[in-house]
Amino acid sequence: MPQLHFYVPREIAEEIKRRAELRGITLSRYVAELVQQEMGSGWPEGWFDEVAGGWNEPS
Repeated sequence: MPQLHFYVPREIAEEIKRRAELRGITLSRYVAELVQQEMGSGWPEGWFDEVAGGWNEPS
């Protein structure tokens, strides 16, 4: 899995660490979850099931 490095102000870093600790997860996992929430999968949940005819693979 690729690693990313970035800089944030000290106050933000401290708050990120605090929130990760409150959740009982690593800082890396906490930030990864934030990014995943922001990025999403690109398609709304259930979208393929709800489009006309649903999403069917060709036989």
